[in-house]
Amino acid sequence: MKFVSLHTHNTESHGDGFGTVVEHGQRVHELGMSAVAMTDHRNTNCHVELEMIGQQLGLKTIYGCEFNVTERDAKERRQFHQTVLAMDEEGYRNLNRLVTISYKQSYQWPRIYTDQILDPELTKGLIVLSGCADSWLSCTILGGKAWGDRREDWRQEDIQAGRVLIEQFQEVYDDRYYLECQQFPGLERSTILNQAFMDLSQVTGVKPVVTADVHYPNGDDNEMQRLLHAAHRGGTVTTMDADWEYNILLTYPESDAQVINALKQQQLTDEEANRCLDTTAEIAARCNVELPRSEPVRYKGDKIASTVTESMGFQEIAAETLKEWIEEGIDYRLRTNPAFKKRFEANEQGYIDRILTEFPVIDSKGFCDYFLVTADLVVHAKDIGIGVGPGRGSAAGSLICYLLRITEIDPMQFPLMQFERFIDPSRDDMPDIDIDFQDDRRWEMFQYAADTYGPDYTANIGSKTRYRGKTALNDVGRAYQIPFAPLRKITDLIVDRPDGDPRENDSVSDTIESFEAAQEVVDQYPMLALAARLEGNIRGMGMHAAGLVISNTPISDVCAVYTKTKADGTEASIVSFDKRAAERLGMLKLDMLGLATM
Repeated sequence: MKFVSLHTHNTESHGDGFGTVVEHGQRVHELGMSAVAMTDHRNTNCHVELEMIGQQLGLKTIYGCEFNVTERDAKERRQFHQTVLAMDEEGYRNLNRLVTISYKQSYQWPRIYTDQILDPELTKGLIVLSGCADSWLSCTILGGKAWGDRREDWRQEDIQAGRVLIEQFQEVYDDRYYLECQQFPGLERSTILNQAFMDLSQVTGVKPVVTADVHYPNGDDNEMQRLLHAAHRGGTVTTMDADWEYNILLTYPESDAQVINALKQQQLTDEEANRCLDTTAEIAARCNVELPRSEPVRYKGDKIASTVTESMGFQEIAAETLKEWIEEGIDYRLRTNPAFKKRFEANEQGYIDRILTEFPVIDSKGFCDYFLVTADLVVHAKDIGIGVGPGRGSAAGSLICYLLRITEIDPMQFPLMQFERFIDPSRDDMPDIDIDFQDDRRWEMFQYAADTYGPDYTANIGSKTRYRGKTALNDVGRAYQIPFAPLRKITDLIVDRPDGDPRENDSVSDTIESFEAAQEVVDQYPMLALAARLEGNIRGMGMHAAGLVISNTPISDVCAVYTKTKADGTEASIVSFDKRAAERLGMLKLDMLGLATM
């Protein structure tokens, strides 16, 4: 299949897209497409998952975003849409840069200004499509959004204004600007716009390209789009029907012939339709991006080992410093803890053997800097009187963690506490040390990290909010106006499973199958069955309660950074990925929890 979807939304479009990136990737692969672009609304949250499914299925992956665009300082909810794709590494950096800027300029939604999308410096390496029927160009020709009411047909002055705008884009993007023709013969507005774009293409030389504005992987997911709109906007499916043409399927075309036929129904010639199709493959060939990675994080404090020489590499420096810190840790415990002194003197060789077991594993996996960074944070907190927990989880099984003062539990006292539960020698996963800090002073630790490594190198981790069993059922009930009493019969039976559970997204279907009372309610209100399909989709992106990432590269060079205003009025920077994705890109993740009872 020659067609490539260059305008695609998935569940990361938060209320305006259904299906995970994996489900979309599988559908694209099934249809025989060679590549796919993801262009979620106002965010780049799915890019790591897109990379992973692309590698798994042999798909070329194209990274993009559909921006909200408005004039500078406009106080207008109705903002234009603009489809933007990263063509190369510089383009990907600029894509992240624009997303980062958009969150700092939020009004109703994250937005960029018209002069920014036309800024030659901000847009190097980007390919821009003119956008959907709500784009800047579309609204210039047929009205809508910030340009007032929609018009049923264009006037000559509208075409002239559109040509002027196209020439502005050409001046900045040259051949990286394309006219986006959407293959929806059932939409009169799209049909009129496509005909206008063909005329403008002839006059300006800008190539047309066809898109399907995909919002879900399969045609029978159309009802889920209806439901998501209602759930996300607080309405019902009845009110949504008044604002949206749900008879138009926003999914992948199943063949090139289907695309050509749809465009011809919009009165494009066979030659024009084939040109639009060919351009999808042309753009896909031009987009070649590997997601950037952060170099491994290095300890940047001033407590470097005295044995370090100029000829040593980063890893050698970290290893030498960690050795010295371990020795200092033994001295500290001997001075301050009589019980430890007694145990150590009675079994000194056992302690040394344990250290010699743990250290080579840590060093061989390149984890020395991780231990230095973590220990530096914890010791700093303890030295200035911030309460720190004694240690939780498998990290308590590490003697080195105890000697570095990361934990306060000597695992030599407890033979069943094994180091291998903390770091498995057969796996390369980063260690995961959860640290409890005094809640009202935890912010000081975030500030210390920012001061040590630089504010551009530290940020909070993003956290995705998913539809779970009860929330999915409640939103379906509200959208379809199902009475509360029968809905309560099912929700009372639901047990939402924790993250990582192999059936974490199956609690609704499991409940319906397991309880006759639940099945009876679904038989009476069949639309409740949609909750099983909704479960696991993403409602939104927030800030992880405890997660901090540190990068050895400016974070904005690796991914977009979102700005969030917290309840106390201060602003926080949040990476556009969750903890697993951030780790995949080389960032160091720390869990710094707050305990009010400490």
